[in-house]
Amino acid sequence: MGLRQAHAPLIARQDADDISHPLRLEKQVGFMDLHPTVALLGTQAQVIDADGVPIAYPEHRKATQAESILWQMAVDSAFVHTSVIFRRDVVLGRLGGYDETYTNGQDADLWSRLAGKYGVRNLPDTLVRSRVHAGSISVRKRFVTPDAIRRGESIYLRTLRRVVPSEIVPDDWVPLYVGVYVGRIFSAVETDTLFQGLRSIGRYFSSVERNPVVTNEFRCVLSAKFMLLAAHFRSSHPLLAARAFSNAVHYERGIVSSQLRRHFGRGRRRLSPA
Repeated sequence: MGLRQAHAPLIARQDADDISHPLRLEKQVGFMDLHPTVALLGTQAQVIDADGVPIAYPEHRKATQAESILWQMAVDSAFVHTSVIFRRDVVLGRLGGYDETYTNGQDADLWSRLAGKYGVRNLPDTLVRSRVHAGSISVRKRFVTPDAIRRGESIYLRTLRRVVPSEIVPDDWVPLYVGVYVGRIFSAVETDTLFQGLRSIGRYFSSVERNPVVTNEFRCVLSAKFMLLAAHFRSSHPLLAARAFSNAVHYERGIVSSQLRRHFGRGRRRLSPA
């Protein structure tokens, strides 16, 4: 509804409880003016809690280059939704805007459709503070009904196939991967399939020499995803969690260090005297 009421050529998103840097719009509009083929532009974000205290959150580090963004979209959200600015004529005039039949994932669907046809980028600058708290939309499960889960799987499959063929990672890997985000219980065979699929994506990406920036950005993404698997399976499948942790270290030691500081830092706060 809001998109159709807006008439400016560039439309900026921001969630109600988030904060933009004073120079955010100036930098984004300037970039869009210099790059007319770019239809969607995001930025980096600092995640904060309900009190505004910064939280280490490696998954919020977004790729900046067109190629690495396409790879990130295959396994992750490549945009901080509250940070984006986009061209109205492209999003509304050519793509028809948000698909309002989605109960969850409207943003992810739109960004996926945009990335398939138009230029998309992220600035390296941290220009928004994204708030995460118990009542925040951003921490609710994204795919809460069977139909929403199915649609979420279709978005991931669409983006995966842009960079990875089915002979490398089969279609049936995607429901397993989405299952991590919705709390699915996995069998031992499923956990191994899930792990091997992510490893196959990493090997396929590494099989071609790429721009060093693209390589570094996607290695960081893979490290964060393996850390996600390590955290998800640390109780139910500790051996797989250890393998996932090892792969996370292989791709980017800094991501692992950040996650460990986040985890043990919270532990120290819990042990501190009142």
